[in-house]
Amino acid sequence: MSDDKRASVQKEKEMAKYTVNYSCGHSEVIQLYGKCSEREKRISWLEQRICPQCFKKEKEEEKRIANEQAAKEAKEKGLPNLIGSIKQIAWAETIRKNALSSSSNQVLENYIPKDEKEKVLYEKAKELRKYLETEISSKWWIDNRNTVDCYIRNSLNNIIY
Repeated sequence: MSDDKRASVQKEKEMAKYTVNYSCGHSEVIQLYGKCSEREKRISWLEQRICPQCFKKEKEEEKRIANEQAAKEAKEKGLPNLIGSIKQIAWAETIRKNALSSSSNQVLENYIPKDEKEKVLYEKAKELRKYLETEISSKWWIDNRNTVDCYIRNSLNNIIY
């Protein structure tokens, strides 16, 4: 590559770099491509936001507060303590809180069986809920976070339909 070509490529790389002053007060040099008007819109949009580091800290704080609230509520309800690492327990407390307070669980608590078959299925669904209330493995809650409510919903579907 010729020296002129190298200088041209280097200049293009420098031209695509912009300093963004985020609303949190931090600055960052970013590289943008595309039309000048699109780059200016992107910079304007970014300057109305907080920087990625502050955003990450903000989200971590929100998670910490939610986890603490879930642990407090679990203690108030008399649920057993979870086992696992500190991070697993914190996350699993929130998962358990959401699962046990889901709309499916609310239906289960307020449902009145109509016949003997429904009563048997209702009792099985209540046993499942009791099992969930006594599950102490943080790993189990994390591994099943996307399916816990499905267990209860399927139990309810067997009763209602």
